[in-house]
Amino acid sequence: MIYGPENPSVPQYIIQEYYDRSIETWLPDFFEQELARPDLSIGTQQNLYFHYTAALSYLDRKSEAAVMADKAREVFRQDGSLTDDIEQMLTGFCE
Repeated sequence: MIYGPENPSVPQYIIQEYYDRSIETWLPDFFEQELARPDLSIGTQQNLYFHYTAALSYLDRKSEAAVMADKAREVFRQDGSLTDDIEQMLTGFCE
C-alpha cells in the first residue's frame, strides 16, 4: 500500500475500495493515521486533507467535513495553491 500519496488517484482508489468492501466507516481512521505521519510533504497533506473532507461528506458527517475543509484550506494556503475551484469543492463538501 502507498502511504501519504501526492497522486490524487490514490486516495480516490482507497475511498472506492473501502466502499466496495462496505467498510467506509473506517475511512476517518485511515486518514487520521496517514495525517499523523511526520514526513508528509505539503502536496501530500493537501491531497489527504482534501480527500478526508470528501470522505466525511460522503459519510454525511457535514460538521466534521467543515472542520476538515478549514484545515485543508490552511494547508493549501501555505504554498498559495488554494484556487477558486478547490475552494468551491471544499465548500460543496460541507453543504
